[in-house]
Amino acid sequence: MAIEVRQIVNRTELEQCYDIWGSVFPEERAFFQERLDYDRSYQLETTWIAAVDGVIASAMQIFPYVARYGIAQLRVGGIGSVATLPEYRHRGLAQMILCEQISWMRSAGYDLSLLFTGIPSFYARLGWQAFRDGESYRLGSTSIREIGEDCYVIRCGALAEDLPSIVAIYDEYSEWVSFSHVRPLRFWEDSAKWSRHANPSIWIAERAGVPVGYLLAISNQEGQATIVECAYRSQAEGAAGALLKVFWNERSDKKSITLRLPSDHALAQYGEKIFEESAAMWRGFDPVRLLDRVTPELNRRWQLAGRIQFPSVGLGIGTNQMLRVRTDDAGVCIENMGSSHFVADTSCFLSSAEFLDMFLGGVELESRAANHALLAQLFPSRTPWLWGIDHF
Repeated sequence: MAIEVRQIVNRTELEQCYDIWGSVFPEERAFFQERLDYDRSYQLETTWIAAVDGVIASAMQIFPYVARYGIAQLRVGGIGSVATLPEYRHRGLAQMILCEQISWMRSAGYDLSLLFTGIPSFYARLGWQAFRDGESYRLGSTSIREIGEDCYVIRCGALAEDLPSIVAIYDEYSEWVSFSHVRPLRFWEDSAKWSRHANPSIWIAERAGVPVGYLLAISNQEGQATIVECAYRSQAEGAAGALLKVFWNERSDKKSITLRLPSDHALAQYGEKIFEESAAMWRGFDPVRLLDRVTPELNRRWQLAGRIQFPSVGLGIGTNQMLRVRTDDAGVCIENMGSSHFVADTSCFLSSAEFLDMFLGGVELESRAANHALLAQLFPSRTPWLWGIDHF
C-alpha cells in the first residue's frame, strides 16, 4: 500500500475533494465548492490530500486569514473540511496530512492555527489545545421586552446597498477584539455569493440618520433565523439592544435564544451566562517569532501603563527556549538568550501549552506567570473571538 500526502496540483483533484466532502459530511457537495470557488484569494496549495495507491482517500483544507492582536496582526491557518472516505479510515491518513500541514504552516510563516471540533482528543495529540472562544448567554423574553429603543431607528438592510456602512461598523467594533478576523472588502463581496451567506436577514441601527450598528441573521432549513453577528460603533452600545429587540419581535418562535458573544459585548447584559463547551482549539508554531510579531502591541500596552520599569523576566518556554523580556527607554525588548550568558531579575518557566494559554487569554491568577508584574501588564486577561460567519 503506497500512501502519498501532498497539496493538490490541479482542478481535477480539487473536484475529487469536493466529492469526498459532499459524501462524508451532511452538507451537499455545493456547500464546499461554493466556499472555495467564490473565494478569489483561494490557492491550490491550501488543499491537502492523502492518496492511497493513487486514489484520493482523505482531504482537508487550510483557510488562511489575518487576525487582530491589538495594533499587531497575525497570520492564522484555519483547519477545516477534514474528511476521510469510510473504506480508508483507521489508517492514520488525516493525522499524516495534519503533520505535513503543521510543517508547511511553520515554514510558510504562519503564527497560529485554529480549528473547531467535537473530537478535541484527536487534535490534542498533534499539539492543538482547547481554549474558550467568547462566552455563552441565554436570553429570554422578559429581559428583551424591557430593552428601550433609546434614540435608535431600526430598519431592514440589504447587503449590497449597506455594505460600506456594515464594513465600517465591523472594522471599528473589531479593532480591539482579540484575534478577530481582519476582513478585506473582497471577503465581504465573495462570502455574499456563497449560498450559506446569501440573502441574510439584516437590520441596521441608525442614530440621527447615521448607521451605527447592524445585526446579521441566517435562516436554517426550517426557516428559523439565528444571529451570526452583531456589531456597533463606539459610544453606540445601545444599538445592540435595539437591534436584538427588533429581531426578537419578528421571530415566530419566542423561546429563549442562546448566543455566544465576545467579551464585553453589549448584548451580554440582557442574558444569563451559561456554560457551553467551546469547540475552538489553537496551536502555535514558533514562540519567538510570535512574540516578535506582536511587539508593537506589547509596547503600546507598556506605554499605557505609564512606561513603568518592571523587573526583567527570564521566560523559559518548553524545554529548549529561553527569552529575556525587559523594558528600557526604547520600549519592550524580547531577546532570545543562550543559557550560558543569561541574566534577568526574575525567572518564569512555562510549558509550551502554558505559554499559549498566556498569549491567547492573558495572565490568569493561578498561572505561574501571575507573580511577574511585567508579564501581567503585557498579557492582560482577554478572550479570543471569531464570529460564526468566519468559522471554517
